[in-house]
Amino acid sequence: MSSVGIINNVQAGRTRARLAETKKLIARCDADTREVGDLPSIVAATHAMLDAGVDLIAINGGDGTAQAAVTEIFRRGASPPQIAVLPGGTTNLTAHDLTGRLSLSAALDALAHHSRRAKHERPVTRRSLLAVQAGDAPREFGFFLGAGAILAGMQHFREHVGSRGFRDELAAGLSLLRGLAGIAGGEHAWSRHETAVTTPDHREFAGRQNLVLATTLERLLLGLRPWWGSEPGPVHLTALGHQPQSFLRVVLAILRGKAHARATPERGYCSANVDSFVLEAEEGFALDGQVFNPPTGAAVAVSATDALDFVCLGRQQP
Repeated sequence: MSSVGIINNVQAGRTRARLAETKKLIARCDADTREVGDLPSIVAATHAMLDAGVDLIAINGGDGTAQAAVTEIFRRGASPPQIAVLPGGTTNLTAHDLTGRLSLSAALDALAHHSRRAKHERPVTRRSLLAVQAGDAPREFGFFLGAGAILAGMQHFREHVGSRGFRDELAAGLSLLRGLAGIAGGEHAWSRHETAVTTPDHREFAGRQNLVLATTLERLLLGLRPWWGSEPGPVHLTALGHQPQSFLRVVLAILRGKAHARATPERGYCSANVDSFVLEAEEGFALDGQVFNPPTGAAVAVSATDALDFVCLGRQQP
């Protein structure tokens, strides 16, 4: 049995479009490969690799594939293996942050290189995840949580962008731009959302919010970093109120992670780096693109996990 396992989601966006080529590249890796196509098969493949004791699990698929696999890794509770996330999906938010902006073929080339190396020789970055407890449901784990207007943006992408065949990171940016315009103009579809955030140490989040995002990633789509807190916490948490003031003057700065004199809680802008928070969201929330709808009135507790080792496919050592 190889010390490396690959979960290959053959239904993921980029993988499905280049399936034959992807399979050839995967075959070059010294790895036990499991093909998956839905949640049950992802769960089964992850547990099979954990049972086999592999020291690296490579996940080829979209953000949802990575979320499902890391959730099972954390639920097992044992000493976790190293993880690599490959950009085989549509937007690949997670892969682009953890491994660099590699193409799928370049990422698989790098994986083939690292699959033949000892565990201690692989370059890694350590990163926490979000642990999300919604009511009595089992905990989910992931990298990016969005609520409020974030869900409207996902719906816009599905109905007006992805449905027309545009599916890469730049295409997702089109929905982002549309959402920003809707928030700036106070359009009902983008400004009607009711969420609330409570943190142990940050009173500025008090009140109803229109948009909430939280992530342990260090870049989002198009390289954006819409958080500007200075605290050492591993979770970047940002919220926008309803019709935030001076939005057009502020938005470019805050998307790049720059503090702005007008971006204050009193004007509808909150951002901090935290260890945990509690979310109330009437419309549910999205975790790495997967939408969850907890029971009405159920609070969603979010906290940072211990850090895991992610193999940096974008950096090969000689």
